[in-house]
Amino acid sequence: MAAERDKQTLQAHGEAILAAALELARQRFGERLVAAYALGSLAHGGFSPVSDVDLGLVIADPPSDADAALVAGISKFIKESARPFADRLSIFWGSLATLSGAALGGRFPPLDRLDLIRYGRLLAGRDVRAHPTTKVITVGMEMRGA
Repeated sequence: MAAERDKQTLQAHGEAILAAALELARQRFGERLVAAYALGSLAHGGFSPVSDVDLGLVIADPPSDADAALVAGISKFIKESARPFADRLSIFWGSLATLSGAALGGRFPPLDRLDLIRYGRLLAGRDVRAHPTTKVITVGMEMRGA
């Protein structure tokens, strides 16, 4: 019983970091925030004391030169809060064009893109995983054995 309560408390801490980062993303990106996803163990289970808190953001095209600074500011603000798991926040981000490889920019490594497609849990916005450009990503990664 205590172990289950501890697991729920850990999960709640991770979810609180996601919620705080999402709120900042909404403030900073406004209508340009197309979707936000929980990734990693918060999306598909197994969150533990050594887990990262992974957030995926999809921003409207075209990507802006200021986007990286906005994401860095969100991450910095959360990490400075010193809340449990705040130092474990990783934000992956891109637009539909950058996720498909049609444009440069963003920070969404291939394995995290695959995690987005297969396990991403939609937190806000519209689910873009069925978008034609994300299907190209999935097929390409499966062909390479990702």
